[in-house]
Amino acid sequence: MKVETETIKNEVFMNEEGTHRYLLQRRWGEPNTAIVAVITLKPGSANPLHNDLTTMLIQNHVADMGYKGFVAINLVSGISSSNKVIESLSDKEIEDELLKEVLNKKEVQQVIVACGSSISKKGFPQERLKEILNLLTKTNKEKVVAIVDENDKPIHPLVPSIRNQPWTLKKIKV
Repeated sequence: MKVETETIKNEVFMNEEGTHRYLLQRRWGEPNTAIVAVITLKPGSANPLHNDLTTMLIQNHVADMGYKGFVAINLVSGISSSNKVIESLSDKEIEDELLKEVLNKKEVQQVIVACGSSISKKGFPQERLKEILNLLTKTNKEKVVAIVDENDKPIHPLVPSIRNQPWTLKKIKV
């Protein structure tokens, strides 16, 4: 019989009220090993023990890609029952301070944009993504890719056609 054990360190950075989740970081394996940063739309909750489907899919894909963890960041940090990504859900001052630090860590080997088609349309989500990507150092700007479909259109990890398939990643210009 074979027994495999993996310990996952789960950290959630949030405000005192639990209304904003700034970062979700999960790591397994040795410290200081390669991880990815995944940019999604907005957090589902601030609870470190709750797994929404997007987070579960990200963790599964990141592990399949051979990385030892990920940091999930969002276009906005506010937690809301609405699916809309709007400026009022953003706490830019705190978000940008944390994001600049985390996105430029040497362990971050890739920055994956997993926001779907919302970043293809003019409006707040597209502008916010540009602001976040501008926080990257020149070296880390070279590491930015997006999850895309067979037509090279950005897609979200929840899209049924890719849920259980390897992600297709395409370099995007920052």
